[in-house]
Amino acid sequence: TMYSCDFEEFLWAKGISKDTTDSLREHIRSKKEINPALLVKFTSLFREYMVVGGMPEAIQTYLESDSIRAVRLVQDSILNTITDDILKYAPNGQQMRTLACYRSIPAQLSQTNGKFQFSKVEGTNGKKDLNTMEENLLWISGAGYGNFAYSLTAPELPLESFENRKIFKIYVSDTGLLIRQYGNDTANSIFNGEDGYNIRAVMENEIAECLVKSGFIPRWYRKNAGTNRMEIDFIIPLDGKVSAIEVKSGKTKESVSLRKVSETFDIGRRIMFETGNIRIENGVEHYPLFAAAFSNELVTKKDGS
Repeated sequence: TMYSCDFEEFLWAKGISKDTTDSLREHIRSKKEINPALLVKFTSLFREYMVVGGMPEAIQTYLESDSIRAVRLVQDSILNTITDDILKYAPNGQQMRTLACYRSIPAQLSQTNGKFQFSKVEGTNGKKDLNTMEENLLWISGAGYGNFAYSLTAPELPLESFENRKIFKIYVSDTGLLIRQYGNDTANSIFNGEDGYNIRAVMENEIAECLVKSGFIPRWYRKNAGTNRMEIDFIIPLDGKVSAIEVKSGKTKESVSLRKVSETFDIGRRIMFETGNIRIENGVEHYPLFAAAFSNELVTKKDGS
């Protein structure tokens, strides 16, 4: 599968050496704290990457112009191309509905839990259109414009057996394009490291993108009734066990759900991507947000090693 450029490729394009990115990988692999100055530097670069996105033309424009305004023009052109592709290649007679589904994704992700709701798609009759809309959504995924994350009835292996395919999230495959759809205020907040509207949705989308580009299939778990209510942003398998991932976009580092999930299920590792450094605290592995781009280093049992 051909994806847009990942964060490491963005760093190489910015002139960061492979030795430096290999060093970042080693810190993540060995769970060693990163030099504070480098942590600040790569956190800033990761925010640049989120806003610019991984589309080669957007990156090239940014490198040549050092202008986010110029990047926005490129992103607008790419979004127009996506619209044209949908109208030309989506299932016959379903082009406008497929386009409505795609355009609803940013607003869907901004909802409290980010779950895709058919009722939020303009011009549809909610679940009454479920069967036909599934074809629209699968086309979006197959075209490479969206990353699906299915809900799990339980975070247990094999994860495929516990998928609830009627409950899912759809993430935009390139976070730069998602931010562009949210508008300049969101882009400026991300670029400047500020809290703002849609930040949670952007960060979660970026981590999903990083997981996909690292070879993982993102899934999630939510229990919103009865005892032990919890919501885990992402569930992935690591070294033959279930790992729970939480994404923290703000200053709050506490996660009740990460504590509860290990008390209720057989969880191998609990991981938090946040704004801080690498550390292990109360059994939870903490990593900076940009470490998600190197998620394959979380695997300790490498194939062929």
